[in-house]
Amino acid sequence: EHKRPGHRLAHHRILPGKEKGKTMKRVLIVDDDTIVRITLRSLINWEAFGYQVAGDAIHGKQALRYLEEGTVDLVITDMKMPVMDGLGLIEQIHRLGLTPKILVLSGYDDFKLVREAFRMGAEDYLLKSDLSAGVLEKVLLKIGEGDLEAQEEEKEKEGKSRKEGYKREERKNREENG
Repeated sequence: EHKRPGHRLAHHRILPGKEKGKTMKRVLIVDDDTIVRITLRSLINWEAFGYQVAGDAIHGKQALRYLEEGTVDLVITDMKMPVMDGLGLIEQIHRLGLTPKILVLSGYDDFKLVREAFRMGAEDYLLKSDLSAGVLEKVLLKIGEGDLEAQEEEKEKEGKSRKEGYKREERKNREENG
């Protein structure tokens, strides 16, 4: 099901993304400016980076409805929007216990808001005035590397705890058979 750029998605289900058996990461774009939403959708080949644009929203409250309907891995949100702004959205995402990565869109005068978004756990930010394929691709790669590092750390922790468990078993066996 292909969605028209700028089309409000209130009636669409969020479908899982797949590419050659590999699960795609799902992106939600949140901005009250239709041109920004269309630009973000069409700026790069999302699939080439392992992402699928799952939907878009015109403000934070609409974005929350999408987030409640299905899994989203990355939220790209503007800071200044009507109804619910970017900080309000980030706060609600955390309150609901959701864990998508958050990429903040900002204008040149939004640095206080961006700083607050970082404090609230945003991964990175994009300046709307600098929005280009190269900049977006670089940020997506950086976020992806962070995912890989987290997976590696998790594997390492799992390996250490297994090793420690094995050593405990060895000691216990030695003591019992002593």
